[in-house]
Amino acid sequence: MKLDQHFKLTIALGAVFFITPSVTCVQAQQQTAGNPSLDQALHNLSQPDEEVRLSALITMRNMTPFDREEERSRVAQNIGAILRRDHSAVVRAAAAGVLGNISSPDATAALVGSVAREKQISVRKAIAYALASASNHPGDSVTEVLIAMLRDSKAEVRGVAAFSLAERNDPASAAGLIEYLKKKKKDEDAFGRSNAMRALGNITMPGAATPEVKDILVRALSKEMSSLVLCQAAAALGKIAQQGDREILIALREATLSQNPYLVREAELALNLISLKLQ
Repeated sequence: MKLDQHFKLTIALGAVFFITPSVTCVQAQQQTAGNPSLDQALHNLSQPDEEVRLSALITMRNMTPFDREEERSRVAQNIGAILRRDHSAVVRAAAAGVLGNISSPDATAALVGSVAREKQISVRKAIAYALASASNHPGDSVTEVLIAMLRDSKAEVRGVAAFSLAERNDPASAAGLIEYLKKKKKDEDAFGRSNAMRALGNITMPGAATPEVKDILVRALSKEMSSLVLCQAAAALGKIAQQGDREILIALREATLSQNPYLVREAELALNLISLKLQ
């Protein structure tokens, strides 16, 4: 009997995104009985049975990273074709997860090139997650693609795009993150907004924050309802502020008086971090 589609997607994404292999490709083939070789796994990508293709992708995820560029390119091109053409959203989502773990221009290009044509929300999210760890290559436009995804019609896609930008720490994403925070203020974007604030805290050098960035983060401490957003705003302020940033210090001290224990903790940590910058 076929597994339920949603359950299969959950299992597949868990396998390709969250199971980190602790052995090399050769060791995996030696230690895991019944694992097909890379050639066999690539061959299985063309099989009509969806579960066979999915199993092949999970097997290749456990083989990553590949040592030779030639091998990485070969695998990326084959899996990129799956991401572009496979009729199963579950398989395409799994393919995106594997590509995110392959350090190759071909893998990054396959992910970037699939965003515009992909309509399934689950696969778009998988691509956005994969781009968080995709390797950097000249002209790969990963940041630009993720910023564009901040304008997606679905809040869950926007949220994952913000998460990936926070993971990549590219200063070039600042303008797009600010635009997103200005426009998306509803509860449905709490996850995305919290990660956008985390990203700004990561990419802004202490003392170099623009008045606009400071204003967005300070206002969040008094206006936001989401605990997740409040905590990330406080943490970001601690990273970007210096001792002379009076408005930030006042906002953080007021946050320590909140009834929200999580916000109080983050505000206290932020103030301690600012104090340490003087030493």
